[in-house]
Amino acid sequence: MNGRTVGERAACGRGPRRGAAVRIGARVGRVAAATVVLVVAAAMTAGPVVARDQDGPGAMPAPPASGEHLEVSIVTDEADAVLSILEKRTAGRALRQADWDRLFASEGYARLKAREQSMGRELDDSTFRAFVLSPDLARRGPALRRTLEAWTRIDPDAAAARAFAYLPAEARIHAKIYPVIKPATNSFVFELRTDPAIFLYLDPAVPPEKFENTLAHELHHVGIAGACPDEEDTTSPAPGVRAARRWMSGFAEGLAMLAAAGGPDIHPHATSSPAERAVWERDVAKAGEDLPRMEAFFRRLLDGELAGDADQVREGMRFINTDDVPQGAFYTLGWLMSAAVEREFGRERLVATLCDPAAFLAEYERAAERRGRKHGEALPRWSAGFLERVAREVSGPPPQEAADLTDAEGTAAYRLRIRIDPAEGHLAGEARIGLPGASAARGGPADTLVLLLHGELRVDSLAVGDAPADFTQEPRFYSLDYSLIANEIRIPLEGSDLSHGLYMRYSGPFHPSRARSRSDYMRI
Repeated sequence: MNGRTVGERAACGRGPRRGAAVRIGARVGRVAAATVVLVVAAAMTAGPVVARDQDGPGAMPAPPASGEHLEVSIVTDEADAVLSILEKRTAGRALRQADWDRLFASEGYARLKAREQSMGRELDDSTFRAFVLSPDLARRGPALRRTLEAWTRIDPDAAAARAFAYLPAEARIHAKIYPVIKPATNSFVFELRTDPAIFLYLDPAVPPEKFENTLAHELHHVGIAGACPDEEDTTSPAPGVRAARRWMSGFAEGLAMLAAAGGPDIHPHATSSPAERAVWERDVAKAGEDLPRMEAFFRRLLDGELAGDADQVREGMRFINTDDVPQGAFYTLGWLMSAAVEREFGRERLVATLCDPAAFLAEYERAAERRGRKHGEALPRWSAGFLERVAREVSGPPPQEAADLTDAEGTAAYRLRIRIDPAEGHLAGEARIGLPGASAARGGPADTLVLLLHGELRVDSLAVGDAPADFTQEPRFYSLDYSLIANEIRIPLEGSDLSHGLYMRYSGPFHPSRARSRSDYMRI
């Protein structure tokens, strides 16, 4: 066990018979007709399984200073060539063809041109020449020179160290940084998986400390590209699932904001202008409005309603840009969720979700529940039905090596995820259960689904398929529990589609074994 995911197992089998109980951990006995009974145990696993959640940043490996993992350089040849032309003109000196050859042969210009072509846009040499000769650029020449000199005095390794703090230990950052003078004012990354390049618009309004922050942000993207599989490399046959996974990876913008700042307690715009900071504060305050809008967007992707790239970009860009700057909900909500996970569970738990957007959403849900319980903080929450669908479709199937947990004609798939905080005396769990047999039980479909939890555990939310489900829960006598009490959850099934199974979140007190057994599950 690695301490990140506790008590997670799956099982395969046939659907339950009418009148028979599915045993998961204990025999229940036979039950009334038209009722399917499932006992949800806390965990069935040998060996140490307690995850002791950290209250602060996790202990992460020290970021490498240089060598195989880090190779970053600042390439200024394009900006140098443009500034040389501007300074010659200001001094009244004639320009030669060699001046233009130097610019158009520069590495920065050649890669900028290749990037524009990859986006379906042509960067014409004659048009760029006209831009360089424009009176406005000539007036800005001295300020651009001072800015370039200030930017190149910063240590790119220091920016890379911030990025490495939020990357796996095996991550590599190899990149070239191009401060460029160009007509458009945007900054961007290019060829992340082959020859990573970071283009930063040379802006006199950006002081060196802001430049370093932006550089750390972009270097984090470079690290993610190297650490995570290609987003298109998937076995999923559904284009909607591939699209949803690709767009969910946009929350990496929020994580990059966190990394560039240096931690959840440092304002992500500490180095920005007051105006930028005010826009950020305004947009973070709208997270409660943005989350349901993003959930609707992801649902449309999963449903295949946004099949074309143009439709996806039109809808998705609403969560990337705000006031014509890149600071939409992928940034603000992504940062909010990342900060919540780090504050509650530590940095290592956050980094563990780096390449799995579905795991990231689930980890945030646990952090939001815990912060509400411990601190009364009302963070925005994804719906239970949406999280169940993301876990089922975006995360992929349960692990193949999982152990069989049932000795009856049981569930088609059963997966538990348990988190325990011994210091707080609290347990939080998730159960994902496949139930195809419930709708084909002997003598007709079942009309009620009954689940039994240990008497001190309570269901927090429940979804059948993709829709939140009504349920009741109350204590009942149960001879096989040490306390003789079980929490009985009853779910009406009329009109329910069980083909996608059941998703449930539950929680309650945790009592460590008085014998201090290796499992610490003696009294769950």
